[in-house]
Amino acid sequence: NRVRRLSGSSIEMLDAEEIEQEEALWPSVEATFTAFSRSGPPMTGPEFARLFDECLFLVDGKIKRAECDIIFSQYMNSNKKLDFAGFKKAVRTVASKKDMSVKLLQQKIALTKEPKP
Repeated sequence: NRVRRLSGSSIEMLDAEEIEQEEALWPSVEATFTAFSRSGPPMTGPEFARLFDECLFLVDGKIKRAECDIIFSQYMNSNKKLDFAGFKKAVRTVASKKDMSVKLLQQKIALTKEPKP
């Protein structure tokens, strides 16, 4: 049994095991999200961009800083900040643009843990 999920501009086909593995990684991703949210969650645009800068996702040309800003603006709230639910959607969009699995992107974010001094 596979489930269809819209991810960014494409549709992913996932089985139950893949969904379960993704769900298991979100708490680690949330810890990184919180660490990068200097003023406490929700996250600002510069904090969002810094997280992806430090995860080295902007260097390969598949996602530019301007694209990061656009993705942030798609999911930000009325205060121009991103809560964790919006961040999860943004991660799925970034994964789609990077042509990588959400699980791999989650792992890379979780390994980043906190901003560099």
